[in-house]
Amino acid sequence: CVQAQMESIRKILTDISCSEGETNAALEALAELYCGDVHEDIRKFAFTSGITKRLVGILRSLSNPSLLATAARCLSLIAYGNQDAKTYFARLKAIPVFLSLCEPLCKTSAHKMEEQRLLLYEHALVAVRTLTFQNSDNQRLFIDNGGVKRLVAVCNSCLSPERTTYRAEAADKLATLVLGKKMICRALNATKGSPLHSSTVKMFPSLSKNESAIGSQYPAYLIDLANEEQHWIADQMIEANVALGAPLEWPDESAVKWTCVRVTAVEDGGHVWCQFLSKEVHSRVTKMVESLESMSPPGLLGSATAVAMAAGSPCALYYDPAICGPRGCLTVPQWCRGRVLEKEEGRVWMLAVDYGITMHVPPTHLASLPQPCLGVPPQAVPCKLMGVKPLPPSFIILEHIAGIMHNMVLGSSLFINEIKVFHGLDMLLELVQLPDRECVVEALRALVCASHWADIKPELGQHGAVQVALKLSALHKSDTDLMHTIMSLLRNLLAGCHENCEVFKREGGETALGRVLHEVKGMEVLATAVLCSFSATCAKGERKRNLAE
Repeated sequence: CVQAQMESIRKILTDISCSEGETNAALEALAELYCGDVHEDIRKFAFTSGITKRLVGILRSLSNPSLLATAARCLSLIAYGNQDAKTYFARLKAIPVFLSLCEPLCKTSAHKMEEQRLLLYEHALVAVRTLTFQNSDNQRLFIDNGGVKRLVAVCNSCLSPERTTYRAEAADKLATLVLGKKMICRALNATKGSPLHSSTVKMFPSLSKNESAIGSQYPAYLIDLANEEQHWIADQMIEANVALGAPLEWPDESAVKWTCVRVTAVEDGGHVWCQFLSKEVHSRVTKMVESLESMSPPGLLGSATAVAMAAGSPCALYYDPAICGPRGCLTVPQWCRGRVLEKEEGRVWMLAVDYGITMHVPPTHLASLPQPCLGVPPQAVPCKLMGVKPLPPSFIILEHIAGIMHNMVLGSSLFINEIKVFHGLDMLLELVQLPDRECVVEALRALVCASHWADIKPELGQHGAVQVALKLSALHKSDTDLMHTIMSLLRNLLAGCHENCEVFKREGGETALGRVLHEVKGMEVLATAVLCSFSATCAKGERKRNLAE
C-alpha cells in the first residue's frame, strides 16, 4: 500500500504538467510518509525513483513560498539520520539551493506572504541544519557558498527594530480593542482540554520565571471575544490586517461556556490576561480589595516597606505610574497583590497576580500582604484568543541559525576562521541574550564548542563573551541545565587565556561566582571548576611575568 502511494507521488512530482495544487498535495503526502519510523525500502525508493532529485529541482525552479517550504521539509525528513542521503544531497549541491532561499527578511504589507516566507526560511534552515550535522561534505559546501555571511544577514533582519515594530502591530491593535474593557466571551478551560494548547511558556514570559503563580498549564483558557456592540474581536483584527485568520476549532465544543471578562493585559496579538466576571463578587475578594485600598502609600509606611523577598514570594506591591508608566489596565497609583519574579540591583521584577502585569518597582514599594489577601486565587488568568494567529515570531528561525553554527564549529579550524571573519561570533553572542530559551541553548552550545579553540578564546573575550557569560549566570539561576552550559563556557574562556581572566577579575567574576555557589543548588562542582581555571591561569601568568623580570 505504501509502495503504491510512493509510486503515485513519484508520478505527480515528475510530471511537469501537474498543477501547483497537485504538486503541493503530493509533497504533503510525502512528508507524512517520512514522519516517524520509516522502512528502509521506502527510504531507498525515494532515491531510486528519482523523487529526491525532483525535490531539488522543485527548489531550484519554483517561486511559490508554500510549495518551496513543503519541498524543503520533505528533503530534510529524508536526510534526517541518514548519512548516505546527506552525501547524495551534497553531490546534488542542495546546500547552495537552500541558502539562496534564505534572502534577508523585509517588511511587507501582505501578512499572508510574510507568513509563507517565514515558513520557507524555517524549513530551508532546518534542511541546512540537518545536512550539515556531522557531514563534512555539506559543511564544506556551506562555507564555500557564503553560508555564514547569509545567516548573519538573515539574523540581523530578524532582530532589526523594523521587524520588532512590525510584530508589535497586532499587540497594539488588540490592546486598543480590548484592554481594560468588559467583553462578551466564549471560553473553554484549556488545562482540561487537548495537550495542543498546554504549557506555552513563550506566550506568557512572566510565568516562565515562576510557573507556580497560577500553575504549570497555560494558556489557562481558550477564548473568543466580542465587544458590547457584539462585534467579534478576531474579525476586527483580521479586517485591520494585523493578524491571520485561524480555524475556530474548539478541542471540546460541548464544554464551551458564555461569560463576561475584563481584559487586564495583552501579551501579544493572540494572548491576553483576563479577569472572569460574575454577577456576585465573592466576599473574600471584596475583603481583599478593601484591605489593599486601606493601605497607606509607601512613604507613610516607614522602613516596613523594604521587605526582603526571595523569588516566588507573595507580597503587596505599590504601582506608581510615575515610576512604572502605564501597565496594562493599571493607570492610577494603587496597592496590588504581587509575586517576586526576580531581584535586581536596586529594584525588583514583579508580577501583579490579579492583573497579569509585570513591572520593575523599587524595594521600598513592597510590603507584607494583609491577612485578607492570603489564600485568594489570582484574579487574572492567561488566555489564548481563538480565531486568529499573529504574525509568526522569528525566534524559531534564529534557533535554527544557532543550530547550524553549532554544527559548523564542530568541524575543522578552517570553518571557525570563516565564522570569525564574517562576524559569526558576534551573532552568537547576540543570540544568547534573546528571551527565547531554545535559541539561547543552541547559541550557548556553539559558543562552548568555539571556546575550546585556543586562538578563538581571546577573540571571544574582545567581543564581550566574559561579560555576557556573567550576565547570563545571574539571569538564569533557576535554570539548572542552562547554568551548566554557562559554567562550561566560562571555564573554557578562562582556561589558559590571561586576557579573559583580567576581564573576569575586572568585572567582579569571583564575587558573581560566589553568589552562584551560595544561591544555586548543584552548581558547586562547575562553579568551583571555573574558579580553579581562573586561579590556574592567573598563577601561570604571574610565573611568566616573574620569569620575564
